[in-house]
Amino acid sequence: MQRHTLRIVFAVVILGAVTALSLLPGHDLPAVPAGFPFTLPHADKIIHFGFYFCAGLAFLYAAGSRSVLNSRLCRWGTILLLAGYGALMEVLQRFTPARSFDFGDMLANTAGALTALFIAVFFLRLTGKGRPMPPVTITFTAAGRTPGGRNRP
Repeated sequence: MQRHTLRIVFAVVILGAVTALSLLPGHDLPAVPAGFPFTLPHADKIIHFGFYFCAGLAFLYAAGSRSVLNSRLCRWGTILLLAGYGALMEVLQRFTPARSFDFGDMLANTAGALTALFIAVFFLRLTGKGRPMPPVTITFTAAGRTPGGRNRP
């Protein structure tokens, strides 16, 4: 299999896992063990954020080349796709036993995907593999000096 195809398969598997866990009936979800040292408020929002963060990274990784990832259409298309998919999962949860629709979960889904995008773009630019900076041109005068007055190397 080609490398790009494997990336797409990876993204689809991640999205399948998110789908399966999103539509699992509420009584089948693991409970917090008794005696657990602490409970996090809004832990489900953290979980939603994490799932869509991973899905966002997987889809951006599936985009493949840096030139595609540098495309605004690709980046924002990925976010809109995942935000829409998260909204669909929330609507479908309304019809799943012991689950319910929650607007806060939709916001956490979108925030996870957006964070994945910002981190991916940040690291691409940090490593110099992101959108290239405009070329720097230096002009020389006839006397061999730059316009700033320094000698030409």
